[in-house]
Amino acid sequence: GAGRSVFALSLSTAIGRHTATLEPGSLLPSLRVCQALPPPIATTGALNVGDPDRRIFAGGWHDPERANLVRFRWAEKVSTMLLPIDTPGSARIVLSVSPAAGVTRVDASMNGVATGSCALTARWNDCRFDIPAGAMATGVNCFTLNADRAAPNSSRDRRELAVAVQSVLIRIGR
Repeated sequence: GAGRSVFALSLSTAIGRHTATLEPGSLLPSLRVCQALPPPIATTGALNVGDPDRRIFAGGWHDPERANLVRFRWAEKVSTMLLPIDTPGSARIVLSVSPAAGVTRVDASMNGVATGSCALTARWNDCRFDIPAGAMATGVNCFTLNADRAAPNSSRDRRELAVAVQSVLIRIGR
């Protein structure tokens, strides 16, 4: 019969099929892996970085956080957003980011096509990435951030942290 969700698995790509192997003697006799695609994004608008749904903020993203009135999400050295696009075209993505200690640059790519680099200072930075029309496709697109480094783990926080992202604005068809 139908079961209940036991856990969620976030991947950095939008591939169609996944398999899971259970070890002999596992508590579960079987496991079904279901793809949960994110809803199509608007051609102009903002992504909610505070939304706990991990279908858009996929591999390399930590859960949303809040410091005072600021909502943000930490990204690891390499992090991917899955962006479902109904009508592809040239686009602009603007992120408000703050670097972890020692991080000075973040590069971006869309579906493997380099889309720019952003130099980071010690405070919040608006990083603008212009996406060529040929880099986007109908369906799920992978927008990947790659920081020049990640902050070393500390005894208080064992996570890999590169940049905190406060907002993501998207405009398709500039």
